[in-house]
Amino acid sequence: MIGQIEVAVAHTGIGPEAAGVAINRLLPLAPWACVIAAGFAGGLDPQLSLGDIVIETRPAAGHCRLISRTLPVESVEDKARVFRETHAAAVDMETDTLAAACAAANIPFTAVRVISDPAGTALPVPFAVWFDPRKQRPKPLGLLVYLARHPGRVPGFMGFLRSLSPVAEALADALVGVVASSESKRSH
Repeated sequence: MIGQIEVAVAHTGIGPEAAGVAINRLLPLAPWACVIAAGFAGGLDPQLSLGDIVIETRPAAGHCRLISRTLPVESVEDKARVFRETHAAAVDMETDTLAAACAAANIPFTAVRVISDPAGTALPVPFAVWFDPRKQRPKPLGLLVYLARHPGRVPGFMGFLRSLSPVAEALADALVGVVASSESKRSH
């Protein structure tokens, strides 16, 4: 419960394939009033900082502020290129898949994403090194081997890990606000 609002929480996994499987299992389970997808995103807009929130209701009016890619956009150069091409504020891996499923089911959809790595910050460890999207689990040995071979990346990785807790708190606060706002709109 968030206040007087009953909320169901589900984990869709990381990446479009896992998100697609999860949302297609979830949608038939209840007559959902809306779906709110929450999670981390990489910043594309240089004006966004660590912990900033990007909210988008789909279908979006005008261009999308959130875009999805199959894999993370990891480097500063790639983030700048994607920003130039799309003018999107942030990038994740699941929003487009989740929004499409909700649109097909005629269920209102809102994405709430928190910036975990701003446009000017590269991800410290390549995604493919530390995570297996098919198994939906980390690859700790791959991570350790990578960091052992690239010791200069350890401080950046440790900083990234330290930032996740306050970033997750910012996301939780934003979600409470979005849920309260959606309930307020429905009651009027």
